[in-house]
Amino acid sequence: VLQIVQIGGIAGRDLIMFVTYGQPLPMHPNDNFQWPTQIVSNNSNQPETSEEYRYRNALLTSVDQAWIKDFLDCALHTKVEHHLRLKKRPDAIRRPTHGIVNTAIESEITYEKGYSAETLFRDMGQEGRTLLILGEAGSGKTITLVKLAKSLIELYQENPNLKLPVIFSLSFWAKKQKSIFAWLIDEFSDKYGIPRKLAHKWLKKGNLILLLDGLDEMKPDDRNLCANKLNEFISFHPLTELVVCCRRKEYYEINVQRLKLLGAIDLQPLSESQVDNFLKQGGEQLKALRGLLQSNKDLQKIAQNPLVLNVMSLAYRDSPIEDLSILDKGDFCLQNLFNDYINKMFQHR
Repeated sequence: VLQIVQIGGIAGRDLIMFVTYGQPLPMHPNDNFQWPTQIVSNNSNQPETSEEYRYRNALLTSVDQAWIKDFLDCALHTKVEHHLRLKKRPDAIRRPTHGIVNTAIESEITYEKGYSAETLFRDMGQEGRTLLILGEAGSGKTITLVKLAKSLIELYQENPNLKLPVIFSLSFWAKKQKSIFAWLIDEFSDKYGIPRKLAHKWLKKGNLILLLDGLDEMKPDDRNLCANKLNEFISFHPLTELVVCCRRKEYYEINVQRLKLLGAIDLQPLSESQVDNFLKQGGEQLKALRGLLQSNKDLQKIAQNPLVLNVMSLAYRDSPIEDLSILDKGDFCLQNLFNDYINKMFQHR
């Protein structure tokens, strides 16, 4: 942010330039330097104060600590080493250009293995990116969202002139049901300690990338209203970039207009080979579980959910085959699985 440049002898003395965001402040070596009251940021047409700059760094630290270090690094199903397959879902959104530009009918496309949400978001351009992430419970929606936040934070750290990513949970919106703009100002203040006036400025100027999780975590009527409020916000703030996460079933039950976003992806289950490779990597500890899944197609299908696969691998690590018979009981399979997982974790602790 601050760079010292020395320019050779002027009247027998060196002239030192303090360069801040590309704006030089001429300083004599004997002058007392004071932090500049204004800093130029490419995110806005107005100079950024030093206080605002510090709040940006504080917000970045909060997001990184709460979501990257405390959540992502400890999340259960990040331990599954896999590349989730992404399916393009054009039917899930209503493009902002709908009714203005006649576009060809898009088909559902499953992206190649290794193509991530981070890559997709980057490929959307530099301004106005908006994305919907769908998937079943335990499919990795929140993990995908936070991984995207991590990559955006890394880019921001390299270039502070980029937009700053920040994560919010839409489940808190249902308690107040304000406009999205007013609710976000409340959340900035309550969750991140950002002054309301400053949050208002950032939102107005579109200086943020809003990562909104948990649209499914509210009652159906609230979800319908929230979707409408999101569309209003998108219409009035086209420069603000955002990503919304929701369970597939709950999203398609919304009985109002689709979200006005540019893209939508649906997280696909793990393939049989991905499940088998993961268990194979567990060696002797997961040998019995791997054998059971190979012989039981119903269990194998259930294990294609990343969260469930992790729970299985933790609950039945080092278990003999006879201890796994409880899994093979039809409708009670998942309940038995989670009971065994909880018991195993208490024993481990």
